[in-house]
Amino acid sequence: MHEESWRNMFPDYSPYQHVLDQYDDLDPTLVGILQSRLSDAVRRFTAMNLQPRILRITASDNTLYRDYIIELLKKALINQATIMKMP
Repeated sequence: MHEESWRNMFPDYSPYQHVLDQYDDLDPTLVGILQSRLSDAVRRFTAMNLQPRILRITASDNTLYRDYIIELLKKALINQATIMKMP
């Protein structure tokens, strides 16, 4: 058996190269598309009228993910406000 150092190993991206080449041409996607369970939890959280509301999200603590969750909450609150205004 031949041993290799992990530092000498490189991932093979060739099967995905055509997708990576088109990255700059991709349209931005809606917030929440990739995390459907999280989006659904936030939607249900904002729809509850009970107080106090607590939503515990287990995730890595970084600015990008916090901003992502804030954007989900804003979107859900706007949607909820729109629903409440409907006759």
